[in-house]
Amino acid sequence: MGARYNLATLKMMWEAGAPVEDIAKVFDRSPSNIRTACCRHKFRRPAAFKTQQGKKARAVRAAKEQSQ
Repeated sequence: MGARYNLATLKMMWEAGAPVEDIAKVFDRSPSNIRTACCRHKFRRPAAFKTQQGKKARAVRAAKEQSQ
């Protein structure tokens, strides 16, 4: 894709809540590179996406605590 992102496409995918790994494959970049670019341009994730991520993180944390 070259040195520059198509920011309109990147913003659309990010705000639609696409997984970072999938976006990274499309742009042939690393997931951390995509996250950095989206933060730099102040793109927002959907609110539902954030609660989903929180639920996953809490579930993982709870599972770790129970296994100890």
